Amino acid sequence: LNCPVDQVLLDNNKAYGVRLVDGTILKAKQAVVSNADPYITYNFFGSGNDDETTSSSIPEEFDTYMKETFLSTGEEDEDDNNTGIPDLKSFIHIHAGIDAKGLPDNIPNADFPAQWAVVRDWDVGVEAPRNIVLCSMPSLLDPDL
Repeated sequence: LNCPVDQVLLDNNKAYGVRLVDGTILKAKQAVVSNADPYITYNFFGSGNDDETTSSSIPEEFDTYMKETFLSTGEEDEDDNNTGIPDLKSFIHIHAGIDAKGLPDNIPNADFPAQWAVVRDWDVGVEAPRNIVLCSMPSLLDPDL
């Protein structure tokens, strides 16, 4: 669809649509679903600055959850409480959509998997800098992607 989202639109803390980067507003029939990770989804909520979005703001429960779970350091505080999930600093994940025309019908398979990983050194772990790359080609599983 190639329609980048600028903001999730809210009314009384319920998402009812999205505003696209080009300003177009799309209203949902049943639900607004984000396929983005929590960090990006969090940033889609804004303060709203026109009649269509004046009630938009980050819902308090979601804001608290994100700050406590994802946006904190992941270290323990002075009371030994975990302050969130730490960033995994060496993780690279590539999502590739390819035109699968001309590829064999039996893919994905062991020789041409839809997902794979390359680990430079298992002994240092996946958090070691530049040690792991994950690749995913979901279009091999669903050609409509």
